Amino acid sequence: MYVTKLQVLTLGAALQAVFTAATPTTNYCSQTITADYTNIAGAAIVSKPLPRPYKGLNYVGWAAVTNANIAGIQGSVLQVQSPPTSIFFGEQFGKTSTTNTFTVTSDYNHFTLTSLYFACVAAPDGSVGLGGAAGGVNVPTGCTVRAVGTKTDGSTVGADLTIGPVLKQQLFRFPITFVNLKSVNFVLLVTNALSGVTDVDFDNVQYTLYKTC
Repeated sequence: MYVTKLQVLTLGAALQAVFTAATPTTNYCSQTITADYTNIAGAAIVSKPLPRPYKGLNYVGWAAVTNANIAGIQGSVLQVQSPPTSIFFGEQFGKTSTTNTFTVTSDYNHFTLTSLYFACVAAPDGSVGLGGAAGGVNVPTGCTVRAVGTKTDGSTVGADLTIGPVLKQQLFRFPITFVNLKSVNFVLLVTNALSGVTDVDFDNVQYTLYKTC
């Protein structure tokens, strides 16, 4: 039997169609969230650990605080994006962190991290950080925070968030590679503070959660 080229091509197309039809596809439902942390009870008095999960993410090593407790230089306060509450982690001078992590809960397959607002302040005497004693003086400082995301396939992506000494949080947009994430670690990489505690303060974190429909 003589098989023409056209028959071979037709057979190949048919087999491809069968293979494609037999390959299961996963449908995801998504929800985009801008977390402003304003509904965390108790943060107005002292810093308070975030509930787990909070709007679909677990925060390990973070706390919430009101900007009234973030005293700034000359009596001013850090201007957060959605007053009065924001979240932060703090580092003693000369140390780095490896435990401050965004982690999706088991209810979600993965997430995309889009943007956030942030600033850094320093308590030069080392005794008062964000959420410390009311009236403590926190001076704006420059810093670099490294974000390392781990994806569902185990690969990683990274980005550095760098800011100068400001009293108003600034917007940072993550690269488009921050998709299909299972977790993101934030590490204080560089601080301009010469001593004391440096606190990294975030607000209006925007992300999209994905789960199987």
